[in-house]
Amino acid sequence: MPRLAATGFPALRHERRIAAVIWAPNVIWQATHDWPQLAMSAALHHENTSAADYAGGLPGQLVYLGLLMTPLVIAGFVVLWRTPELRFIAIAATLILVYVLAWIPGKVYYADGTAPAVLAAGAAATERWIARAHVPRARQWLVVGACLVGVAVTLPGVLPILPASDVHTLPASSQQSSVGDSIGWPQLTRAVAAQDAALMQGGQPPTSIFTGSYAEAGALDVYGGRDHLPPVLSGQNAYWMWGPGRASDAKVLVVDALGRLRPYFASCRLLTNYNPPYHVQNDWTDLQIGVCTGPVASWHALWPHLKYYG
Repeated sequence: MPRLAATGFPALRHERRIAAVIWAPNVIWQATHDWPQLAMSAALHHENTSAADYAGGLPGQLVYLGLLMTPLVIAGFVVLWRTPELRFIAIAATLILVYVLAWIPGKVYYADGTAPAVLAAGAAATERWIARAHVPRARQWLVVGACLVGVAVTLPGVLPILPASDVHTLPASSQQSSVGDSIGWPQLTRAVAAQDAALMQGGQPPTSIFTGSYAEAGALDVYGGRDHLPPVLSGQNAYWMWGPGRASDAKVLVVDALGRLRPYFASCRLLTNYNPPYHVQNDWTDLQIGVCTGPVASWHALWPHLKYYG
């Protein structure tokens, strides 16, 4: 395999069979659960295909990876396409990139799974480019400097390196990304626990909690242990698949889902609104916390109607 050796990559054998074996359990699970990934894809397409999403799709990909690292990404794609033994990676990366840009351009980070392979190929090509120079150190410092600057520019928008109190100064897209979305989970939990305690003191203890988002449900599960909250349920994504279990539907404390539950309960009322701390404007701004009573049917009968993806 002389051509492969010349590229500097180790020999790869039976990669297609290995990939099929690794992928098989996922395909089997999808097939036996009515293909939830297809339903999720349709929901994401509906939510992430505005004109602004399409206009910013490709630039967003480059910025997200670090704008000054773009030459490495391009070099990586070129190397992968030119190397027969590695072309399957190029095909996979290209298909995923095209899918994201065409179907869900507002979710630029959904193509990240292929980035390590593409950047690794680009890095190998860059090493050879540096070695061919009359002054290798100059090219070396150019590449390292560009990468460091690109990372420095990108990091505040993708990693929590800023104090939480400063996140509100970032663009709205960063405040509503992974950087800002997790800010306020302990405070939300305390707000829900306060309403739970107030209802208990009034002689109307909630028997379960239903949230509009899996993220809210996860936060209450993680942070709400010491508050002894009732069972936390959600109809979004995988949380719906876990079902209501043995949770009672007699009196439901509702987080960000009053509109979703109103058709199935005799009475739903707003208790309070929650806002994240530090003036952060994330997806949980002005979030409603309420209570619903008088279910028209049991949780198990209602559960098929409460599933949604997004």
